[in-house]
Amino acid sequence: MGDDDTSPLLQNQKQFMSLNSMLMFIGQRTYPEIRPTVIKLSTKYNKATELDLCKAVRVAQYVYGCKETHQLVLAPKSLKMVCSADASYAEHADGKSHSGGTVGFESDTCCNFAFISCKQPVVAKSAGEAELIAQNRVGDYVEWASVSIHVY
Repeated sequence: MGDDDTSPLLQNQKQFMSLNSMLMFIGQRTYPEIRPTVIKLSTKYNKATELDLCKAVRVAQYVYGCKETHQLVLAPKSLKMVCSADASYAEHADGKSHSGGTVGFESDTCCNFAFISCKQPVVAKSAGEAELIAQNRVGDYVEWASVSIHVY
């Protein structure tokens, strides 16, 4: 997923944005494994290169190639919330770590409704502190979902 500065800009940016938008929708419902790639590609809106379009097409080919093995997200078994969080310590050039995680409901299939992947806003002093920052970020989504469920 590295960037290539030598690849020319696309003449038709709308084609790339349309394809990436479709991939974002598909990733939200049935293919969570493509979300990191699609999120990275979404940062290229209005400045996508030919290489970026090739990457998006490869993701679409993956989706099309395994469409028989994936199923739509099923209803959850219960409203028991399941979440995970992780951090990559000092991942970025400025020394900041990267948080990631998911939040969803107990289910036999993927029933996640939140996927978190972001650069942490502060420099962590240790890997343990980076993990706590990631857990706090995911915890915000858990708290939001808990309040939303009780309202309805």
